[in-house]
Amino acid sequence: MSSSSSSEYYDAAPVPHCLCRIRRLAVRRTAWSERNPGRRFYNCSMSLIAADCKFFDWCDPPLNTHYKELILRLRNEANGNALAEAEHKLEVAQSLLANLKVKFANLKEKAILEVGTLKAQFEALKLRAKLLGAAFGSLVMVNGVMLVSYYLL
Repeated sequence: MSSSSSSEYYDAAPVPHCLCRIRRLAVRRTAWSERNPGRRFYNCSMSLIAADCKFFDWCDPPLNTHYKELILRLRNEANGNALAEAEHKLEVAQSLLANLKVKFANLKEKAILEVGTLKAQFEALKLRAKLLGAAFGSLVMVNGVMLVSYYLL
């Protein structure tokens, strides 16, 4: 066993079995409560899914007050940094969303104007076709398509 790795000390201990009828290997977890910050414990691997097994055993000895306070302070600083980073990411995402909303509104306005222009052009073409039809022949609508038959003068 190497003295350079602190996890080897904890991994050397045998993993207990829970008290279920199946006797599963217990899982090592870490408590982050105010009373036991960073203290590791064993419980049933199914404890997060099924509440039928109540197996619980501490892996680490209790911490003294100094270490509890230190771990809690570090945890709170880490959580504060993570929160500040998440808030920054949220601000960036909200800014991008606002920019996209402006772009969308501009594109929508442009599309509405183009549709209006196309409708006006279509109405002008319909009027022109009617005039041509009255002057040179007859108009016939077939499947929504205007056909003009011309008379030779």
